[in-house]
Amino acid sequence: MKTLLSLPLALVLIFGAVSCDTEDDANNAFNNTSSTNNVNNTTATNNTNNNAGLLYGTLTVSATTASYHGMYAPANVAVLWIMKADGTFVQTLYLAQRFYGMYLDEWLSDSGWDDTDAVTQASRMSHGTITGTWNLNGVEPGEYEFWAEFTEDNRAGRNDHGTITLDGTAVTATAEVTTTFPSLTATFTPAAR
Repeated sequence: MKTLLSLPLALVLIFGAVSCDTEDDANNAFNNTSSTNNVNNTTATNNTNNNAGLLYGTLTVSATTASYHGMYAPANVAVLWIMKADGTFVQTLYLAQRFYGMYLDEWLSDSGWDDTDAVTQASRMSHGTITGTWNLNGVEPGEYEFWAEFTEDNRAGRNDHGTITLDGTAVTATAEVTTTFPSLTATFTPAAR
């Protein structure tokens, strides 16, 4: 009849109970499990290190905002984010809002309020330049959109966007100038590798 040997609780929780005739059998079962896990981890790591053609560096987006004389002007809520050209949300870079982010309609529609890894702060009390950075760590080359939006009201405000093609070389792109966004640029700086 097989007996369950005493194993520390942590091993039982991690590897499950092992039924063995002797302590040597238990040690062999444990060593085989560890060896298998190490092989699998090595294989998985090797498969994910194939990064040929992926981009590394930073994309810095800067927007200068100007009032449209909304109800709470010059106070406003504002956001910067990145989209793929196919309409897929990538990342929020900067979000300034305390309670009124719900009025950033375009960003909410694109992101679903995803502000993961964004620089965040309370609502802005005046206009000026806002900046956000996307750290590209193995990103596919291609066409990306950089977006900016703000509102001075309890409703949708103004937004603007431009397109930048990332192919591994340093590049700056500028969106069309508007009265509420006198400047909106994106600059890609490749990482030294």
